[in-house]
Amino acid sequence: MRIFSKYFLVPLLVSTKNNPMNKITKFIGKNKVSISIVLSGFILFIVNVLIFYPGFMSADSITQLAQVMGERPVTDWHPPVMVLVWGILLDITGKVGSMLMLQLAMLWASLVLLAIYIHRITSSVKYAILPLVVGVAPFVISISGVIWKDCHMAFSLLLAAVLTLYLKQLKFKKAIRYCILVVIGLLILYACLLRHNALFAAIPLIYVAISYGISTRMRSQRILYTAAFVLVTFVAGSIVSGLTSARTTNPSSAVMLDDIVNTLSVSDVRKAGIDSDLSQIIQDAVHKCRNRDIVFNSIAYCSGKEAGYRLSYDHPEALRAVWGYMLEHKPWEYLGFRLHAFSIFMFTPERLSYYWNAGIEDNDLDQKVKFEDLGKSLSVYVIDFGYKYFSVLFMPWFWIVFNSILLGYAYKRLKTMRLFVCALAMSAVLYILSYAPVVIGVDYRYIYWSVFASLLAALLAWIDIRYRKNV
Repeated sequence: MRIFSKYFLVPLLVSTKNNPMNKITKFIGKNKVSISIVLSGFILFIVNVLIFYPGFMSADSITQLAQVMGERPVTDWHPPVMVLVWGILLDITGKVGSMLMLQLAMLWASLVLLAIYIHRITSSVKYAILPLVVGVAPFVISISGVIWKDCHMAFSLLLAAVLTLYLKQLKFKKAIRYCILVVIGLLILYACLLRHNALFAAIPLIYVAISYGISTRMRSQRILYTAAFVLVTFVAGSIVSGLTSARTTNPSSAVMLDDIVNTLSVSDVRKAGIDSDLSQIIQDAVHKCRNRDIVFNSIAYCSGKEAGYRLSYDHPEALRAVWGYMLEHKPWEYLGFRLHAFSIFMFTPERLSYYWNAGIEDNDLDQKVKFEDLGKSLSVYVIDFGYKYFSVLFMPWFWIVFNSILLGYAYKRLKTMRLFVCALAMSAVLYILSYAPVVIGVDYRYIYWSVFASLLAALLAWIDIRYRKNV
């Protein structure tokens, strides 16, 4: 018996004790909720991908894909950085759907990390699954798989915000902290390169990330670092345009023509004193828009594609001259139109609402939705349930009011999460308000980031109130 114990039983116990499988089992037991969250998030990510694969695409999306494939020259009408990223993914994978995978990977990585964070703070599984539920809510999933710059912008900012949350909560070594800060900076930079007005949404987030990531208590230094980051975004934009050889197309022309056709009369345009041929194109656009009662996107609907390209690409100075004449002679009429346009955007009529993009536009690039029945089922869920009963969640005015109240409450009542909640609420409000002088449509995608920022801000405010000691 002693021999058995010495030569067989003891070695067996030692080997069992040091068995790697035991360590794995112990790790799983200790982190079973986090592992369950990751697996659930991964399954929802796959389902989300399958519904939209290779990505729903509007005319804008098809244009960018054509630029990626070399079928059209790259222009700055749509963000060159998106062409650059999509091109890299296409070269690596050979799949058009790789852009959809990146887009949804950012979304679900954000939601999974947020769910794990909530469980860490609250120790509650039912609270931890809330972010995953939000991911399949109709006002989130409706456009989550459409290949738009707005979606990439929203998801990159969301991931940056969640990583900033971890930066605040966990005590990382200095090197790791700076690495996370660099990733956050790259995500925010990507967002800013996708939309010019994303900078209004990004500045509060940059300030918070710097506050948590860099050991400085001086507000002046944080502001200086934030200003430096803003400068970097302009430099990066020029670099990306150079790398893609993007042609300058003066996209502001679309906004200018909207202002002109809704503010000036045909006789006013004649008085602006520009080349008669170009003046006639603008006069025709004014006449057509007035007769058809068109407020937005007149460069597409009133000037004709060829004439619109001529004004925007070749003779933007003509539009600028007429626009300048308008500001000088009809400033109050211009402000009246802008307020009217923004009010339509804020209180979007149902007939103009664009919160669902059905599949892929007809195209010459051989792109079709892989699983059409899944898309049709989702349309019923979004249109007949989501918008029908929760249409207010698709309206910009609601999120302005929601965040204004939250901002006031956070500033007065919150402690631990005050800075972060205020930054998110300000980001949501500033982003919506940034459309006031330039709005050219009433698409739901224009407020997509504000929806995520609002929900995250509300969640952090609740955590501050209920679980302040754990934060």
